[in-house]
This record gives sequence, structure tokens and C-alpha cells, in this order.
Amino acid sequence: MEGGAGKGSRLFYWKFPYIQFFLFNPLKNNIYVFPTDENLEKIRTPLMILHSEDDHIVPIASAKEIYRIAKKAQNSDERVKLVSFNGSLGYLHNGLYKDPGFPDIIRSQEQWTWTKMGLFLCILSASMLILLHVFSDPIDLSRPSDIGLNHTINIYLTPEEGFYWKFPYIQYFLFNPLKNQDLNLPNDENLQKLRTPLMILHAEDDHLVPFAVAQENYRIAKKAQNSDERVKLVRFDGSLGYLHNGLYRDPSLPDIISFKMAVTSLLIGRNLSLHHVKFVSMNTHVVWFYILLSSRPFHHFCLRSDDVAMGGKAYTDKEEVVLWMNTVGPYHNRQETYKYFSLPFCVGTKKTISHYHETLGEALQGVELEFSGLDIKFKDEVMQTTYCDIELDKPKRDAFVYAIKNHYWYQMYIDDLPIWGIVGEADENGEDYYLWTYKKLEIGHNGNRIVDVNLTSEGKVKLVPNTRIPMSYSVKWKKSDVKFEDRFDKYLDPSFFQHRIHWFSIFNSFMMVIFLVGLVSMILMRTLRKDYARYSKEEEMDDMDRDLGDEYGWKQVHGDVFRPSSHPLIFSSLIGSGCQIFSVSLIVIVLAMIEDLYTERGSMLSTAIFVYAATSPVNGYFGGSLYAKQGGRRWIKQMFIGAFLIPAMVCGTAFFINFIAIYYHASRAIPFGTMVAVCCICFFVILPLNLVGTILGRNLSGQPNFPCRVNAVPRPIPEKKWFMEPAVIVCLGGILPFGSIFIEMYFIFTSFWAYKIYYVYGFMMLVLVILCIVTVCVTIVCTYFLLNAEDYRWQWTSFLSAASTAVYVYMYSFYYYFFKTKMYGLFQTSFYFGYMAVFSTALGIMCGAVGYMGTSAFVRKIYTNVKID
Repeated sequence: MEGGAGKGSRLFYWKFPYIQFFLFNPLKNNIYVFPTDENLEKIRTPLMILHSEDDHIVPIASAKEIYRIAKKAQNSDERVKLVSFNGSLGYLHNGLYKDPGFPDIIRSQEQWTWTKMGLFLCILSASMLILLHVFSDPIDLSRPSDIGLNHTINIYLTPEEGFYWKFPYIQYFLFNPLKNQDLNLPNDENLQKLRTPLMILHAEDDHLVPFAVAQENYRIAKKAQNSDERVKLVRFDGSLGYLHNGLYRDPSLPDIISFKMAVTSLLIGRNLSLHHVKFVSMNTHVVWFYILLSSRPFHHFCLRSDDVAMGGKAYTDKEEVVLWMNTVGPYHNRQETYKYFSLPFCVGTKKTISHYHETLGEALQGVELEFSGLDIKFKDEVMQTTYCDIELDKPKRDAFVYAIKNHYWYQMYIDDLPIWGIVGEADENGEDYYLWTYKKLEIGHNGNRIVDVNLTSEGKVKLVPNTRIPMSYSVKWKKSDVKFEDRFDKYLDPSFFQHRIHWFSIFNSFMMVIFLVGLVSMILMRTLRKDYARYSKEEEMDDMDRDLGDEYGWKQVHGDVFRPSSHPLIFSSLIGSGCQIFSVSLIVIVLAMIEDLYTERGSMLSTAIFVYAATSPVNGYFGGSLYAKQGGRRWIKQMFIGAFLIPAMVCGTAFFINFIAIYYHASRAIPFGTMVAVCCICFFVILPLNLVGTILGRNLSGQPNFPCRVNAVPRPIPEKKWFMEPAVIVCLGGILPFGSIFIEMYFIFTSFWAYKIYYVYGFMMLVLVILCIVTVCVTIVCTYFLLNAEDYRWQWTSFLSAASTAVYVYMYSFYYYFFKTKMYGLFQTSFYFGYMAVFSTALGIMCGAVGYMGTSAFVRKIYTNVKID
């Protein structure tokens, strides 16, 4: 049978390279803060810690530190034990189960006499076991530290708080293999050996371990023990929404455990190894809810007790619901936002909750969540209640007046659902200003889930200096028929995005594609057929007739058409970057079509950054291979330029705008730590992967296998008509591609610069396909005309004629700014035109690369099919 480490390696390292950099290293470096010290100081039960010295995930120093704290807290050498396993045994992080003396080690502690509560295990790491013996004293379920050590993290078990935030879509690589039973656990054999009472608690809607697994384990154990009393299966209805790790929320759980306490006795014998335990400890409840017996390594952890679930959680009655205040800013300048409490609002009396942990995308987008201080409990209605008073002196009044003049609005979040409100309003004459002081919240719930939130601003109070303004709120709960998975539908605007104009633009673009492809195919096929016939006839002439003939056309430049382009280092870097941008666009759109990324703050940006980093080998492969084909020798320099071309452009623009944001004290100012994180991604992820792609590209497709030999001396370029000049072709080449996408540009601009949520990614995919087809067709025609005029400078011409689409997009952004928005001010203007320049440039590089790749295939094809002397 294969060892645990091998299986774990296949799960993580094989299916997702470099996952250790994103997951395990942060654990090693204590980036996640766990309340270990506090809980260890509360424990008064015997404690045994087992750890392997060669653990490569959780260092042995962690076990020693836990031992030191617990020993000091209990002031005893006998009640706290640390058993370390020699590193030469090779147990690593999850191999302690292989030690033959494991049962004897536990039995050797004589004072660990098992009473009715038996042995409780909390898995701190896959090889560091915390064995806690609980005496027969009454159990206080409100004190999780009495029977569990809340040190470990829930990133393996709770996707909403672990993987989905730090690493989008990791569930496909981690959770799905669990679902598909990639882990072959010999449950049957071990369950048949078990002779101790067993209780299995399982939710019917468990999305990771199917309920059928619990039923099968129950059947096997019941048959093995031949008893209905010693084996129990407690079923939790799927409508409760407990999923994989929510049993702790059930209010009847303490009664279930205390009623069936006898079944929690567990003995570990020599012939039985317990290796897969789920032990949950969250929100002041501890539940041993499922035991899976296996000879595989430990892979599950106990969960923190102080977690505050933020997004899409299931609530129990009267459980706290957090109202987060996000940002405030002028309505017409969506990106000009400031912290909510930058205006002199007052905070509620409820104890402050620690700041919400931001993702990289949220930090870059200026999300600033701060606790409102309002006391809101699930299904607990609150009549109008004053939560604080504003002492309105003149500076505070001036701040509110300025905000009202500029139509300031604010944004809040309840259970990840956004809410918007207006700060105040002025009278008709603009002389008096009023502040809305009463937040009337109406929250809809479907079962134990929040599915709808509405805010009504009332209580208009005139702003008068040196007065006290009471701020109040009320909460009304109502039942709703909205399904939890559909709760974001109210924020979408089908009448806008699925308007007939949108459909018509897609249809119009498709017709353009059909027309263009048909036209290009017909013209080129007929023209090329004539060209081939003429060239074949010339081959049959003797030398005298050929000299007297009128030679012209693209065949005459066969000795120069594959000549390296000017500035090959920059050119190949642009092509590589364009191929990477196309890959990122394609992958992100597909992911957005599969997953509703708009439901999570910053998820789209986080996903794009991750995908861009992961597709860096594409950049290196295409850029490096093209540079090698063109005879480039400074490939390391080309690799660096290709790797940092797009990041330098984006970061340079963001750095410039960041100065303005800092001057304005805006929430869009990127924190220094986020800048460091982005730089680390560039240097430690993008650059190494780009190097790998460059090496592969140079070795696999870097040989210049052109169908024609390149002449030593360049052929002189003859004079031609003005409209055949490369500059004119470049200027005209982007008109048709822009015409195929400009309607979609309006919808994309509106979703980013206004208050629409873009969700029709199927349309975007169609537009991307149309854009690529139109771009390739246009560049092929432009290149054919250029070569037919005996001008062999087609590489840069094909790239720039396709990239000129970006110029028209940027020109359209000017029209959109002045005629479709009401933006104003230095910050918003610089933000708009700065990032529109980045967007347009990236689009141009992508279109240029697509146009060049299509044209390159066309040029190679036509010169392969003609006979060259």
C-alpha cells in the first residue's frame, strides 16, 4: 500500500505545481494567526503531543512551543507530554500512523485512564496529534478549550474562508478528487475491527463527503457489532444547509451528544489505527461529528473557534449578523472612494470586530471594510434605536456639506450583499443641507440564509453647527422565496445587458465575420490561383523569355520575406506578451462563464492576476521561440523584457495614479504591503515560469525552418502608391476589428465606470472569437497587398495594423468620458484615462499578436506551395 506522503503529494504537488508557495509556506511563516496560546493556557486536562522531527510542513519547533506553553500553564511534567519521532524514520508531515509502536506510546501513560468521555483527538497537523483526556466532570460546551485545542486552520475544510480567497478555483484540484474518491480509504476493514460504541453525525447535503458514505459506514459497523444500540447514525436534514462543516450550528447538538454520551467512548488498540478524525470547534461549540477509520494519513483539521464567517453563511436564530461599512464617495466618480468614517459619522456602541481580511483583488480595488458597531441578530427585529450621536461642530458640518454638494453615497455589506445609501440632500435653493440619520434595514431570509437586504434612508435633519444629531437604525426581518444561489440576481440588469441592441450587435458582428471570411477566402483563393498559374507558366519559359517578361508580385520577395524583423527583441517580446494576454482573456472568460465571479468582491481581479501568473510560460514559449527563429542571441534580455513588459506597464500606471490617490487620501491608494505582494508575484512566480517557457520555446520550436532561403543582401523596396504604404495600412487596419467590438466596449465601460454588474460573459466570449477572426482576416488581406507590392516588411505591419484597434478604442474612451459620464476632478480623470490607456494597450498587444500569428501561418503557407529556384 502506498504511503500517505505519496498520496498527499499526488493531490497537491502533482495536480497543482507551486501550491506549497501559496498554502504551506504561509502556514510555516505564521502568516495565519491562531489563538493557540490563549487556548493552551485554559486547558486543564492531560495533553499529549506527537510530532515528527522531519515534518516539512509544520516545524518541530511549533510542537515544542506548544509543549512549553501547556507545561507552564498546568505546572506539571506528568500531565503534559511531548513525544517526538526521529527524523530518520521518514514520517514527514503525515506518516506517524506507520509507526508500529504508536498504540503502545498512548497506553504507556498510566494516568490517562479512559472514562466515559474517552479520548478526544484534535489534529493540529497531519503528524502532530493533540490527545486530550476529559475526566467525568460535567462538560461545558460553551468552552471549546476544555475539550479541544483551537489552533489549526480551516483552509482544508471551508472553501469560503480558505482556498477560494487565496487561490481561486483550487476546489477543482483539491475537493473534487475527494468527491471522486481519489483517496482510497480502507474503511470497511477497520470498521469491522471496531468493538467500541460509535456515533456518526452527518449532514445530508454534505458537498464533500456524500451522505451515502456515512450510511455505508453505519451499515458496516452495525453488522460488525451486531447491535443497534452501540452504533448510531444521526442524520441532519439537507434543508438546514449545514453542508460539510456546519453541524456546530445546530441548536440541538449539545442535547444529542449528552443524550448519547456513552457512544463517544473510543479505545485505540494495537490492531486498530485511528487516522482520520473530524473534530469541529467553532463559535463556542465543540462537536465530534464524524469518525472515519483508515490506515491513511491524517488530512483533516479542527477549526478555529473565533472565526466570523462573512460570506453566504448559514445562521442560527439570534446569531450575530455583521454590518460592514465600506466606502463613501461622489456618485459620478465611481473610483473616487474614501473610507466610510473619513466623514464624521459616529460608530455604534457594539464592541469593534477586527478588520475584515482582504484578498489581493479587494486591496487593489480599494475595499475598506470597517465594523459599523450596530447590534444586529438573525431574525431579531430591532425597532428604531439610537446607536450614537454626532457632535456637529463647524468642521464636521463643512465636511458633510461638501459631501452632500458632491452627491456622496456610501456602500455597506451584510453577508456579502452590497447596500448603497445617500449621505444627504440639499433643498431646492441649495442653501440648506440635510443629513439622513435613520437607516431602515429590511433583511429577507430563506430558512437560515440571508437572501435580500434593502436600505431606506429616513430622518432628514438640517445641518446646523454646534448641535447634536442622533443616528438611529432599525431592522425588520421578512421571509423571502428567493433562493440563496439567486440572491445576487437583483443586482443584475437584464434589461440593459440583454437589450435588443446587444443582441443586434452580436448578430451584426457575426454577419461581418461571415462576409469577411467569405470575401477573403474568395479573393485570396482566386487571386492566389492566378498567381500560382502565372508563376508556373514562368517556370516553363526559357531564360530569355523570362528576362523579357513582366515579373511582379509577392513571389519576387521570396528571398526577403522571412528576413528577421527590425528590432527583433522588442518584437518577439510583444508577440509573447500578446499570446499570454489572449490566453488570460480566454481562460478568465471561461471561468467567469462557469462561476459567478461577480458575487465575490475582487474575485475577478484576483482570478485575472492568478491566471496571468500561471500562464507566464505561454509568454516565454512564443516570445523565446520567435526570437530564436530570428537569430537573436540575447535571449536572457528578451526573457526579462517579455516577462516584465505588461507588469511594468500596469504597475507604472498604478504607481503614478497611486500618488494622486495618496494625495486625496482615497481608499484606492494601494497599500505598501500589496505593492510588495505584487512585486513578489512578478519576481518569484512570473519570472521563473517565463524562464521555463523560454527554454522550452527555444529548444522545441526555435529552429528557423522557413520554406524559403533568406538572401544575404536585402532586396530594394520599389516605389508604390501612397495607399500601399505600411503607415496607411496600419492606420486603416484597425477600423473593422473595432467596428466588431465597439458596442461591447460600451457595455464593458458601463459596468466598470458606472454602477452595472457585467455578467453576460457568453456575449464577451462571442465577441472575443469575432474579434480574433476579423483581425486575422484583415491582417492577411493587408499583408497580401503589401507583399504583392514587393514590400517584405510584413511582420511589423501585420502586428501594428491589428494593434491599431487599440487606438480606436482609446479614442472611443474619450467620447465615452465626455458624453456618457459626469466624471470630474483630477483623481477620477487621471484614473480613467490612465487605466483606459493600460486597457487599450493590452488589447492592442493581444490583437497584434493574434494578427501576426494568423498572418505568419498564411505567409508560410503561400510560400510553401510555390516553386522557388
